[in-house]
Parts: sequence; structure tokens; C-alpha cells
Amino acid sequence: MALKSKLTRVPVFVHIPKNAGTYIQGVMFRYLKRVMEAGGFLRKITVENELVNMTMFCNFKQDYWKTDPHMKPHPVSVFRGVINTRAGWCTVDTFKQYVVHDHFDILFCVAEPVSKPSNAVFDIRDTIYTIHDILNEYDIKPINFLILRDAFTRQQSLYSYLCSDESVHEPSHNLLEAESFINFLNSNDLEDSWLIRSLTGTRHSTLNESLYAQACAFLDANHFQIQNINNTDQLITDVVDRCFTSPLSSDDFEEPQHNKTKNKPEISLQDLDTDTRENFLNYTSWDRKLWERYCK
Repeated sequence: MALKSKLTRVPVFVHIPKNAGTYIQGVMFRYLKRVMEAGGFLRKITVENELVNMTMFCNFKQDYWKTDPHMKPHPVSVFRGVINTRAGWCTVDTFKQYVVHDHFDILFCVAEPVSKPSNAVFDIRDTIYTIHDILNEYDIKPINFLILRDAFTRQQSLYSYLCSDESVHEPSHNLLEAESFINFLNSNDLEDSWLIRSLTGTRHSTLNESLYAQACAFLDANHFQIQNINNTDQLITDVVDRCFTSPLSSDDFEEPQHNKTKNKPEISLQDLDTDTRENFLNYTSWDRKLWERYCK
């Protein structure tokens, strides 16, 4: 077998929307499907409750999930009218029962954004801590990592994605009121820093030095490996080398699922009018400071 008989480390990826998350999951699924132990069945399970949303890549050693009414088809598969036995959905409590009864080996974990009402607070640390607690049951050390992206190109991608049919399965699809990307940059829908807010549980307060420092302290204390989006392949390779005995191959990177946004506005930061550019730079200053700290 290509994987270690007992893993001591497992990658834990924090998925920031429009920061190569779908691409990374595609590469990892190809890799794990290629190298996992014979006799298992690799599945990607979305695990949720009110506070937690995680995607767990598991090598199932038993077939109980096939008849278990608590292990349901994945909602996106249902929405698209397809049958995908490689994907599923369950609650956190159900997943923990599978852990107790040793139904699978956990190979890769993703902390995902939680769908919340507009006035609710979202704290992705709840999901990260839940993943860490589950891995601790197996005496496994999490290898935490994430991808950052410069604020302007991320907002371009996010705006185009939410306004296109590509996001039709998302709760936030077509909810933006701005009629153009320029209007979006001057609207209340512009994000100041998704990651700082998600790592501090902050929704309405203005971002400041204290919240920035709190987010950085969490990332540093949990030894996150962080790279700019242009270095995504290298970061995946480094993480895989730390956790598994088999290296990635070129086949794992071939035609992965990109979720690449089409028809992004063909405009650069320097093309913006002075007022819009200054508004954007001021509003995203903490996010840009975070990117500069870890990616420059």
C-alpha cells in the first residue's frame, strides 16, 4: 500500500472563497484515490451543524454508509440531479459515530464557510477546532494550510462568480445589488477581510489592529503553512510530502476541478477612478496587510 499503515499527520485546509479551494480539493481527491489502500472506497463527505461546515475525505473500510439513512446524498448532487456515490452529507453527530465505530480512515480535511443568516456571526475556528478534536481521536496531528490572494483580484473573481450561473447552487447567488463591478467596489457588499472576520467571529465591528493581531496569532499558534495563490501547487506538494509517503504525480494536477470564474471584469486596480481606488484601498487595508505579512 502506498499510504502509511497508520497516518500520524493529515492535511487540514481552510477554504477561503475564490482562493483555489475547489482546485486543491480536486488535486487531493485524484491523489488520494490513486494511492489509498486497496479494498477501501474514497468518499468526500460534507459534515455540518449550525456552527460547523467541513469536508472530510475518508477512505471507507465498510459499506454500512450505503444503507444508513443518516448518510445522505450530497445536496449539490441532488440539486444537479446526478448520482455521485463519491460524495455525501451528514451531521457532525453522525460523523462522530462513524469515527467511534472505525468505519473509515480520515485522509484530508477542509474547513468550509458556513451558510448563515445575514445577521449571524460566523467563526471558522469552530470548524477548525472540531476537525482537530476528531483527528485527536486518531492521535493524528493536523497540518494546517491555506491560500491567500491579493484583495483586488479576489474581489473581481468573487463578484463575477456570484453574478454568474456558476454559483447557482450557492445561497448567495445573485444577491449582490450592484449593477457593475465598479458599483460593487463602492458598495456595502465589498469585503474588507473575509479571513480576519472569520478567524475572530466579528461581523459588524470595524476591523482594527487588535482584530488583525488576533487573526495572526491564531494562524501562527496553529502553525499554518500559507502561500500566495500563484504558489498553490508548491504548497500542496509540501503538505503532501509532510503527511504521506507517496509523492504527488503530474497526473494528479491534470484537469482538476478548477471552479475557475469566467468573464471576470477586464480592469486593473490602476484603471479605477481615483475615488473608487482610494475607497477600495482604505476598506481592504487590513486584508492587504495580512497578505503582505504571509505572502511577501
